[in-house]
Amino acid sequence: MRKTFLVMLTLLAVASAWAGDFDQPQKDCAPCLFSPGKGQPEFELRFRLSKDGSSLVALEVKASGGQATQVLTLREPADAGLFEGGFEVMTTDLDLDGYADLGIATVALPHGARLVEYWLYHPSTRTFVPLKRVGDNDGEGTNDYMLDADPQTRELHCTESANGEPDTYAEYWYRVDGDRAIAVRRIRQEISEDRTTLTRTTEDLTTTPPKVVRRQTGFADYDTEAFAAFRRALDAAARRATALWKQGDKQAAVEAFAKVLNGKIYDTAYGLAPVDRTLVAEMNDYGFYLEETGRYAEAVDVLTSVWNVDATRAVVYLNLADAQFALGRTADARPNYARYAELMTQAGKAAKIPPRVAERSK
Repeated sequence: MRKTFLVMLTLLAVASAWAGDFDQPQKDCAPCLFSPGKGQPEFELRFRLSKDGSSLVALEVKASGGQATQVLTLREPADAGLFEGGFEVMTTDLDLDGYADLGIATVALPHGARLVEYWLYHPSTRTFVPLKRVGDNDGEGTNDYMLDADPQTRELHCTESANGEPDTYAEYWYRVDGDRAIAVRRIRQEISEDRTTLTRTTEDLTTTPPKVVRRQTGFADYDTEAFAAFRRALDAAARRATALWKQGDKQAAVEAFAKVLNGKIYDTAYGLAPVDRTLVAEMNDYGFYLEETGRYAEAVDVLTSVWNVDATRAVVYLNLADAQFALGRTADARPNYARYAELMTQAGKAAKIPPRVAERSK
């Protein structure tokens, strides 16, 4: 008997490009209707199953107007038994061209991770083409973890959990070139055997062999005397830096922080529940001081870490945008200026928004 599948349609970065009405899960795709975006035809989407109905082998898509059906074959059949609720179909603008692309989860993994196959939509031919990943997993190109598009860097990103350990992982960042996603960098995070030290290593994957460009160390366990001692030292450094800043000694303010941090960034995104907002504020100040002393690249690193921890903090968007703007990264700075203005307006503080924000947001 042919099985009935529940289709979960997830709208990610470009929900506005999806023209179907999928507020409720669909019991099958016979067919599902969707459009990649404005000015594009409506497509019918169907599942092609194996003869015994035990696995999904392809997607069939057909545009309205009599265009021939296109068969999007999966590299490996997806076992229906792994998806008792159904296969998850995703639409997101992976190449940031304004049109939704297609993806389908083929394996469900621990910690909410998924393996996904993707097809990029070509509006000129109204066809879908497989997205090929190149240069990840030591050049094998076998990483099929779920992707998301970063509109600031115009890159694709995925996180690969290692051995079921949520704190041990590899992040891959890709640059889209045609129908290829080319891996440009990898960030590995590992926890020491005694579970106290977190190490994050950033590698440039455009070189052969990959080149380590940064290694950061932090705390994996925040319930230790070592971390408590660090926090006391950082609190003292923050107070001293504030005093030096008010005295006009910007360089000394930076150095007050640097002596405690030892040139490393202690990322507070892991292990803190709830978020240590005092630590977040101190790191934001450090990023601001770096920016004000012309150390813009370092400021971006610190402020990005702050943003990763507390994305509701308005001032970090302004500081990060200013540092990016100073580096000539205007495309990155623009949405951060806009988000800062939005948060300030929501808080009833629109009158305090600096004039440069409106102009640089355009």
